[in-house]
Parts: sequence; structure tokens; C-alpha cells
Amino acid sequence: MLTGVVTSEMGGWGDHFAYHIITLYGYDNTYNYSSDKMVYYVDTASNLAGYSGSYFHKVTLTDMWNYVSPNNVQSW
Repeated sequence: MLTGVVTSEMGGWGDHFAYHIITLYGYDNTYNYSSDKMVYYVDTASNLAGYSGSYFHKVTLTDMWNYVSPNNVQSW
């Protein structure tokens, strides 16, 4: 799924604030609490955009919600 995010708190972006699109490709639902559930995503931004992180990421569901909430746009 493609989703909009705000980059200011995401790994690899530092304090750089931008509206951005990432691809969610997986979800780990094996944990008991929602704060422990994991979301997998791909960020393909370049260094020219201010990104210095890796391609594949795994973050908590809570963190993903914080990234998505300010730029809540999805495409299935």
C-alpha cells in the first residue's frame, strides 16, 4: 500500500520536514500489544531529497501512525 507521511521524525531524514510517499509491504501481528506490532516499509528517497537512510525499514505500529497522521493519504 502507498501512504503519505511526514518525514521529520522518520529514520534517515534527520529534522528534514517534507510530505512524502512510502510503500508499506508487511505487518507483524504476533505481539500482544498494539505498541509492539511492527510495520514494514520501503523508502526510496534519494540523498538529493535529504534522505540518508536505508531502503527497508521496520517500525512499531505506533510510530507508523505518528508518521502517517499528519499526511493521511493512501492508495491501495
